[in-house]
Amino acid sequence: MNYENMIYMLSILIVVAFTTYTILLTYQQKKRITCMNGMMIAMTNSMMGSLTYGTIFGIMYQPNIATPTVISIILGMMIGYINGKPITLMASMDGLMAGIMGGMMGAMLGVMLQPTGAKLVITFITIIYTIMMALLIKMVSDETDRFQNKKGQKNLTITSVILTTAISFILVGIVLLGNNVFPDNKVSALFIEPEHKEGDICCPLDDNVEIVNGRQIAIITIDKNKISPEKFELKSSLPTTLKFVIDSANGDEINISSDDLNINGILKQGEKNSFDVGILKTGLVQYSCSICTKSGNIVVE
Repeated sequence: MNYENMIYMLSILIVVAFTTYTILLTYQQKKRITCMNGMMIAMTNSMMGSLTYGTIFGIMYQPNIATPTVISIILGMMIGYINGKPITLMASMDGLMAGIMGGMMGAMLGVMLQPTGAKLVITFITIIYTIMMALLIKMVSDETDRFQNKKGQKNLTITSVILTTAISFILVGIVLLGNNVFPDNKVSALFIEPEHKEGDICCPLDDNVEIVNGRQIAIITIDKNKISPEKFELKSSLPTTLKFVIDSANGDEINISSDDLNINGILKQGEKNSFDVGILKTGLVQYSCSICTKSGNIVVE
């Protein structure tokens, strides 16, 4: 599991843990929580949870916005309703609406993020989420401390807590498996491109792409701080090699990186700079270099 996936999994586990604890605390202290406080609890829990879920799933499903939106809204509505149920129907409705809003905003944010900034945004949102939930739990404790504790008032709805956690993990598992989060066909190391032999079959796919012995080879030029071409197409059914050609005016070394391709290496002037990225998934793939003003884009069909 790489660093990026560890961040996503840690964020998801934090949301599941805080969601479960807040719901459990609400059911435990429901006789001491007012309607207004119940609405605040349900709204905060559902909105922050669906916002975090939506952002993570939006990044995983780029550029598809429909699936992460639906998943995060369902999770947010479920959290809001269950959290507000022991207080009043009004609190549940407030949680439902907040879950819808947070899910939509999170999914839109995740889909629009550039790969190079995704980890930073997820980390930032997780920190904000943790702070907000800590303050929410503190608020519940302060409010319930005003009432005298009595035996026999604990009414924990374990079924609701288990249901919330189980559905969360099921949806998370579907997303992770569906997006092949743990691929084994991508490597980040530079490799020596094999030389063409007599009898190789070459045919043009795009202006800068050729197919050699069942492998598509894309030639990308970094010239005058620009990537050329900035956008081109590849097939999802063939293994892929990206070959970078560096112009002498750009210096001796350039860093190339991509979270989508799981590559991070140094390109050197006058050497073969090739990456074997395996079979790509359909969608938009992005990469960037240390001196380029714009990111490169690959449309995989």
